[in-house]
Amino acid sequence: MSAVYPGASAQVVKDTIAAPIEQEMNGVEDMLYMASTSTNDGSYSLEVTFDVDSDPDIDQVNVQNRLQLAESQLPPEVVAQGIEVRRRSSDMLGVVSFVSPGGSHDRLFLSNYISRTIKDTLQRVDGVSDVYVFGEYEYSMRIWMNPDKLTALGMSPDVVINAIRQQNIQATLGSVGTAPSVPGQQMQYTINAKGRLDSVAGFEEIIVRTNSQGGVVRVKDVAEVELGSKSYNAGGNLDNSEAIHMALYRSSDANAIETMQQVRAVLQQQKPNMPDDVDYAIPYDTTSYVQEAIKEISFTLLLTFGLVVLVIFVFLQNIRATLIPAAAIPVSIIGTFAALSALGLNINTITLFALILAIGLVVDDAIVVVENVYRIMEEEDLEPKAATMKAMSQVTGPIIATTLVLLAIFVPIAFMPGITGLLYKQFGVTLCVSVLISSLCALTLSPAMCGVILKKAQPHQRGPLVWFNKYLDFSRNTYIKIVAWLIRKAAVGVILFLLIVGGAWFMSERIPTSFLPKEDKGAFLIDVQLPEGATLERTIEVTSEATRRLLAMDGIERVIAVDGFSLLSGRAENVGFVIADLEPWGERTSEDLHIDALVQKSSAVLNSISTASIRAFVPPPIQGLGVTGGFDFRLQALEDQAPQELAAVAMGLVGAANQHPALSMVYTTYSADTPQLWLDLKRTRMEELGVSAANLFSTLNQHLGSQYVNDFNLYGRTYQVKVRAKENFRKNQEDVKDLYVSSIAGKEIPVENLLDISTILGAKSINRYNQFTSLSINGQAAPGYSSGQAMEAMKELAAEHLPPGYSFEWSTMSLQEQSASGTVGYLFVLALIFAYLFLVAQYESWNLPLSIILSVIVATCGALAGLLITGLPMSIYAQIGMVLLVGLAAKNAILIVEFARDRKEEGIRTRDAAVEGAKLRFRAVLMTALTFILGVSPLVWAIGAGAASRSHIGIVVFSGMIAASTVALFIIPVLYYLLQSLRDKSSARKQRRRERLANHTAK
Repeated sequence: MSAVYPGASAQVVKDTIAAPIEQEMNGVEDMLYMASTSTNDGSYSLEVTFDVDSDPDIDQVNVQNRLQLAESQLPPEVVAQGIEVRRRSSDMLGVVSFVSPGGSHDRLFLSNYISRTIKDTLQRVDGVSDVYVFGEYEYSMRIWMNPDKLTALGMSPDVVINAIRQQNIQATLGSVGTAPSVPGQQMQYTINAKGRLDSVAGFEEIIVRTNSQGGVVRVKDVAEVELGSKSYNAGGNLDNSEAIHMALYRSSDANAIETMQQVRAVLQQQKPNMPDDVDYAIPYDTTSYVQEAIKEISFTLLLTFGLVVLVIFVFLQNIRATLIPAAAIPVSIIGTFAALSALGLNINTITLFALILAIGLVVDDAIVVVENVYRIMEEEDLEPKAATMKAMSQVTGPIIATTLVLLAIFVPIAFMPGITGLLYKQFGVTLCVSVLISSLCALTLSPAMCGVILKKAQPHQRGPLVWFNKYLDFSRNTYIKIVAWLIRKAAVGVILFLLIVGGAWFMSERIPTSFLPKEDKGAFLIDVQLPEGATLERTIEVTSEATRRLLAMDGIERVIAVDGFSLLSGRAENVGFVIADLEPWGERTSEDLHIDALVQKSSAVLNSISTASIRAFVPPPIQGLGVTGGFDFRLQALEDQAPQELAAVAMGLVGAANQHPALSMVYTTYSADTPQLWLDLKRTRMEELGVSAANLFSTLNQHLGSQYVNDFNLYGRTYQVKVRAKENFRKNQEDVKDLYVSSIAGKEIPVENLLDISTILGAKSINRYNQFTSLSINGQAAPGYSSGQAMEAMKELAAEHLPPGYSFEWSTMSLQEQSASGTVGYLFVLALIFAYLFLVAQYESWNLPLSIILSVIVATCGALAGLLITGLPMSIYAQIGMVLLVGLAAKNAILIVEFARDRKEEGIRTRDAAVEGAKLRFRAVLMTALTFILGVSPLVWAIGAGAASRSHIGIVVFSGMIAASTVALFIIPVLYYLLQSLRDKSSARKQRRRERLANHTAK
């Protein structure tokens, strides 16, 4: 939401616009937070951020309704110019830059050509919610008044303004001869006359005053008229060539890649119609990262497929047998794509992560079927069909159980709210659908293929496969001996398990938390801030020098500079921002060309520009979720303290934060040191001279503040007419004193007789967060610390250093991280509970499923060890991997426990049943584990776009499954033996009690 109050200071905008609007807007349904900025150029902007689960259309309706309640409290000048409300995601798709290579067109021409043609066309593209021109030079009929001439003629600016309003007016004159008309009327005519003026000459000829002697004063006699710009406080360049930059914003429900493809197509269509010496470029395209990440993940998908098929072949050593589980992969993946389309989900990095992991999962059930058929054919010498029938009677239960356990874990978690819930939902739905389809294949397609294409295998006589078989047999025999020994020495197994539990607890307390890992997204941002009061000309010099130095660096392809606007500080002539677009990821393979290294290098290079404060930072990992990649701390003045006091408190907190070992590069762009003029009115003197305060303020605003008069039409559009004194009459404070104001008696009174002028320091802009005056403090976690630890450190420092009357809130990504904090334990416990309850129903036992659930702790310990060794924090992606491990580790345990239980029911001893179950399922468990471990290994060593996210989830499941496939294989039979023995003893006691009761009753 944006509004303009011409000539108003930041404090006036805050009091007259921000306060009434935000008072009504507060608490609108599904609102997360709102943040506003009021600036010294009279502009006001408000962003209301809603929950990700809300309906954007309803949100906009609610905002419009609340705004209508506030409009009656706003100044008429604000309402007259309109309050713009737009719904958009803060996700910037990209930047389109327009240049005049030959220099024949200036910024004014380029800006208005873009606004009239390109901007409107792109706003109609499906998926584009907003198009914003940085530093837009919108046409305006500028009336540059000469105060000396006005005073000499005894006129005030009001006379000029009223003359323009009376003579530049839309004519509505009616018609003649229209019905009802007199009998016999033959013709009708609509009456037209020139009302609104549309040329410089027309405005110059407006008559301001006449007299009885025929004297005429026209606008051109007291002012210069030009078709200029509505504002002149911005600039920009592309690779140090003057340019107009246009930012594209995505609709909240649009597909980014498809939208950007349509934008490129529209621009290509428009190019032949562009004027000579006008060209465009797209130097910043955020979808390039998405496309590159998807390409990298797609390659990982193919690599995973190849590794999985290779493992299956090595174990089964038969092409026919390999084809059966391999066929489950394309069937499951294609079926998952169809399901995602039906559910309205798209292909993105999260769903592709799930598909990579799914490749290792979807073959598991088919492997279990084929391996069991193969084993029965070898051991019992049965034909394929008979072996398949017997094998299915043994594995149908475990397949259904393992599938339903995985569904029981992810289905409830998919209903979590917020950003975290959205990530879990996309991941969980993709994984669950693929596993469900694979289970159906294992119960139908796989046994059918086994009965048709399998043949009795001929044992290999020589070659590496013979060596592999010998090693596998040796491994199985060794494994069985160790398991049997551990069961006999159950205390050793229990001690080992308790050590694992203790290790998992120890590591969980020492692994830091974070929300999302930083990603190399192909570009980084640079904030530029000059000393307060610096002009736009000085800002342009600094950004031009910064651009020159950045272009000289390896790894940087293009540089976009915007002057007069900052992503962190808002609008002001002394600020700017720069986007350094990097070379493609394939050309930046060395570590010194990674985004973190380039940010450090650029900081060192740019910090030598002593005339400005320049900060480089990485964009947030989720586009649109904030501006910087670090934390977003909002310091709030609860009692509306003065800007200078707020700034002093912030500086104290920033200073303490930069001394904290967990924090680095903590800063705020807020300043209350902008030079300003204070007018001390001599009110008694004003009354004596007949000058009202309202008349004085109005005159000053008309000369110094760019007064809006009315509108005119040009090129089929409506633009504003604005009056202001020429620039040479408003250079310094002495020019203010030289102005004149009209008294009630019509005399021209010098302003210097009515007031005293002094210089003060104030804020160029006033920010509010959830209705409180606030400022933003940004920073990073120090090396070796996570974002969660950095936020905790800031919380402790705030409690220690903030005086009474001050508080803080988290915003953007930090707010989401705070909301998600602590969920890893909650989610993990929830997953365990759902898995356990399902297994209780499956086995009709409360203690037997514990042998499966407790074995999950081993996998958890392995995952935590992987994070600790690599130094990675517990991010959202790592949390997803931890939850997935519950299902994966339970899958291995179910295969062993299910067979052991079957052998137990056949009448053999519990100890022998545990050993037998471990022996029968050793190869199947090893195959499924290795296919998954090798399948996710490309994620562990990921490089390129999206590598951080892939490595976070990959390391967790990789290290967790290694533990589950080694240590857990020894623990599971022991746990089964102990818990089954307890169950047997309990059943025996109950049986003896019933027998005693029956004997007593008989007696």
